[in-house]
Amino acid sequence: MSSSGGGATWRRCRPRFDCLEKYLNRGFRLYAAWVCQHPWPFIVVPVLLSVVLSAGIPYRHVLYSALYLYTPQDGTSKYEQRVFEQTWPQTNTTFQPSRSVIDLRQCQVIVSARDHGNVLRPALSKAVLRLNDFIVNDIV
Repeated sequence: MSSSGGGATWRRCRPRFDCLEKYLNRGFRLYAAWVCQHPWPFIVVPVLLSVVLSAGIPYRHVLYSALYLYTPQDGTSKYEQRVFEQTWPQTNTTFQPSRSVIDLRQCQVIVSARDHGNVLRPALSKAVLRLNDFIVNDIV
């Protein structure tokens, strides 16, 4: 930018908010006076609100399971998992690690495009199908 009059043009075209400044100044001055005269509600109410709202924190459940988060509830994998659990239930008295087929036979793969675009494009869809075919048929 050149210093030859460019700044003067900007100052001339800059929008002015003097009409708001007077009212905002008065409003904040009255609000500050009110807070100074009655400080306890501005201390007690936020503390009580924080205590009441934080009471639910111990009851929240964070989900980390990729199987739960990324597969549909009525999907094939959920059905197969229910069949395995019903056919070979794992209890404390009958637990055998060799029968823990659910954990050993599952694989979660999250696919994303290198350009962070849509993975449902035809070229990427073919690559995902090839990857799925490799996982299903070629991994022992």
